[in-house]
Amino acid sequence: MAIGCIISIVGCLILSYQFKINISMLDLIPGQFLFGAGIGLVMALTVDVALFDVPAESQNNASGIVSTGETLGSSMGTAIIGIILILGVMGGISTAVDTYAPEHSGDEQFHQDVYDYFQKVGNIDDVKAQDSIVVNTADIIIQNAMAFVMQVLAIILGVILILTLRIKNKNIKKH
Repeated sequence: MAIGCIISIVGCLILSYQFKINISMLDLIPGQFLFGAGIGLVMALTVDVALFDVPAESQNNASGIVSTGETLGSSMGTAIIGIILILGVMGGISTAVDTYAPEHSGDEQFHQDVYDYFQKVGNIDDVKAQDSIVVNTADIIIQNAMAFVMQVLAIILGVILILTLRIKNKNIKKH
């Protein structure tokens, strides 16, 4: 489990610097592969740890509870990551404008244009074809928000890593 956490953390750190408007799927594959492989190792072994001390006659019920917990955790995790991303984007508009387009710092219309841009983004090819300060500012906001999400995930995985190192198996005899 610890190795899976470390692999996932590396995947998160790689992904935290990858997200841009004009990114291709090939650019994301290394980080996604590491993140997915690490999570796969962690989740597979989590079931073993959760069911280790359960008596044989109760394993059916315990397995159902574990599966329900995994599904609920996955759904809640996705929702929380989505909330962090949306808050990062909406909260990052003012900061990004102040930092990367300081000439528009007090321009409420420009802030609204950036916000509207996020509302209208549909076809990525249309976005890639544009070259304006609004698109460039939006690109920076996306980069910063996704980097923050990946860093939060890396921190959560770091906490999980610490907790996995504390798991003790009473049946393993040390020589």
